[in-house]
Amino acid sequence: MKIRVFLALFALFSLSSTTHSQTVNTKVKSGTEVKLIQSNDFSSPESVNYIVVFYGDKLKEVDLSIAQIDEYSWEISNNDSYKINGIGRQILDIIFQKPGEYDLILNHTEKTSTKACNHSSEKIIYRLKVLDSKYEFLFDEITLSKSIMGDVESKGLILTVPVIYSCHYDKPGDRQGLKIISSGVNTSIIGEVVGKDTPLQVGKNLISFSLSGKATPNTYIMFDFYNQDNLIQTYYLPNVIK
Repeated sequence: MKIRVFLALFALFSLSSTTHSQTVNTKVKSGTEVKLIQSNDFSSPESVNYIVVFYGDKLKEVDLSIAQIDEYSWEISNNDSYKINGIGRQILDIIFQKPGEYDLILNHTEKTSTKACNHSSEKIIYRLKVLDSKYEFLFDEITLSKSIMGDVESKGLILTVPVIYSCHYDKPGDRQGLKIISSGVNTSIIGEVVGKDTPLQVGKNLISFSLSGKATPNTYIMFDFYNQDNLIQTYYLPNVIK
């Protein structure tokens, strides 16, 4: 019995383990999830917290990973003499209109009771990257050239999805870094973008991916859609693989 419990716990740990990157998940709509990859190493010898947001967006409380945000003062600055500061949840109201890299520093205000949990008096430092472009996949309009079948090579299948592309500088977008990787029990399907040299225009575009690999019968799978900035939008295939 003890051996079975140990093996079950080991399997659960193995499934929940990831790489050294952390992900922040934001629910978008039914069957869709956005993940922003946070790295603990932003080209620096020191460990830093790295947050990614789109231009025109705000920070979310989950991005900061702080239990009591009201107990912190903060300052945001960059190399262009931009600086803004405030206290607590005011930080969630800031709209980042200009792409670029920012430093975000939080300081605990030490207003908690002595009976409360002790907080570190050290500064919490984040490197904030505001992306200059957005890719919004319209998963409600996904089409497949034919159904994915269990234990059958999917090579030759084409997945097509509309994407709304926008850019702060109104420049065409690049398809080069777009890709799909499946997730699920014993699934190995990947998707390479078709027409890599065709630029994306501001507005709605159709993007096709050529699939390859296999999935296991009687399972559900999902597809992670990647772009060049390590943004992942996840689509849950609604039907079980037959």
